[in-house]
Amino acid sequence: MLQVMRSAFVCLALVMPAPGASCAQAQGTSARSNEAIVYATAFQAAVYGLPIEGMMQRLSQEVLDPKTRKAGFNAYYHYTALSTPQVSPFRAPNNDTLYSTAWLDLRKEPVILEMPSTNGRYYTAHVMDLTTETIANIGQRLTGTEAGAFAIVGPG
Repeated sequence: MLQVMRSAFVCLALVMPAPGASCAQAQGTSARSNEAIVYATAFQAAVYGLPIEGMMQRLSQEVLDPKTRKAGFNAYYHYTALSTPQVSPFRAPNNDTLYSTAWLDLRKEPVILEMPSTNGRYYTAHVMDLTTETIANIGQRLTGTEAGAFAIVGPG
């Protein structure tokens, strides 16, 4: 709950008008409708920012913090047991799946993701950004099960 409040607090600070500025006067709206606009904007910003904060916490725990690091940037961490409600890299309904995770640093150059042949077995490499939006899915449905190399390229 504290994390949600902190996100909302940060987002509220982003949408507050500058000192001396009056959105209500400039737009000809009442103070009450201005409050509603500020509230709605802050709420939307919090909804947008919450996944980013969660991903940044995971990044810190799984890569940046030496005490809890699972793997460095551009390296896989392979979970060795099936996921359960108590132990899972993220919320998912699967309890018969082995997961691997990797945090890719694309600031300087692309990363080449090499996938081995799975001999017809199903797999998916779900590539997503910090907002948890899906960027790509590499796997049996879209790219087949033969070995392949895929360039993951950052923006810009």
